[in-house]
Amino acid sequence: MPMTANTFHIGLTGHRPPKLGGYDLATPSYAKLRADLAQYIRFQLSQHTQVCCHTGMALGADTIWGLAILDMKRAFPGRVLLHAETPYLAQANAWFKQSDRDTWAYLRANADFETVYDPEFDTNIVTVGARHAGNILNARNHGMVDACDMLLALYDGTPSGTGNCVTYAQKQGVPVVMIAPT
Repeated sequence: MPMTANTFHIGLTGHRPPKLGGYDLATPSYAKLRADLAQYIRFQLSQHTQVCCHTGMALGADTIWGLAILDMKRAFPGRVLLHAETPYLAQANAWFKQSDRDTWAYLRANADFETVYDPEFDTNIVTVGARHAGNILNARNHGMVDACDMLLALYDGTPSGTGNCVTYAQKQGVPVVMIAPT
């Protein structure tokens, strides 16, 4: 689906399941978060012809955001777009639940656009190490922020990758809307 001249880009950064509602996406807190995020997209649709929503594809806030985006894509065909900001193609391989890996694949399959920041990186290659993975995740966060008009941040204020993303957005002059994790 092509973007229009009046496409508004929204990214989201947020915590992983341990700082949110846990690993069960069917909890009432995740259902409420998903509905709240969908409502935010709906509000932006009242202001803009089209909304392109960027997700970093990680477990937790990114996943719930991605599902909310797909809800709104179905409700507003052609007006809501999903951009998968995928750090690397093996991202979901280390996740212990098959349902989480399936959700990740579902989001990718239903994305209108995808940016893959390091298609060759494999989390099973021990010699590469966590440092390189961290660099890829930061590149993903920077790329997402640079593409967005606004960043939503499901953030509790503690030092983290989410905090780094918020700081980067603020330095780039991208408006950040803080959402307290529940």
